[in-house]
Amino acid sequence: MNQVHLLGNLTKDLELKEGKETQTPYVQFTLAVDDKKAKKDQKTYFIDVVAFRQKAKLLVKYGVKGTSLIVHGKLMSYSYTNKEDDRVYATKVLLEDFEFIGNTKRDESLIAEIAATTENVNSTNEVY
Repeated sequence: MNQVHLLGNLTKDLELKEGKETQTPYVQFTLAVDDKKAKKDQKTYFIDVVAFRQKAKLLVKYGVKGTSLIVHGKLMSYSYTNKEDDRVYATKVLLEDFEFIGNTKRDESLIAEIAATTENVNSTNEVY
């Protein structure tokens, strides 16, 4: 079973992008997640997340730096060759669903927009 659930904050304002071949809208972002169990030396983990289509549009529209989110998704691992011709391995969370927590710049219409968003997410989406 591949499930990830995270509670954290957006590290910067989000920017909507489009896939090179498919023109699929997506957003990549980093979620700052505090490790509450490490009381003395509390650590913050910076987790890379990617969202596609309508969920990406909603995140960009209503999420700003510092926004608290609960992210539900799954891990996806991949590799690519960088400009220096080195093989790079990476892991991201593929967002399947999310919830805003606390204050953001969104308004009440967000609830209706999220409720209307029922897209099927799979790991074959184009990221680069």
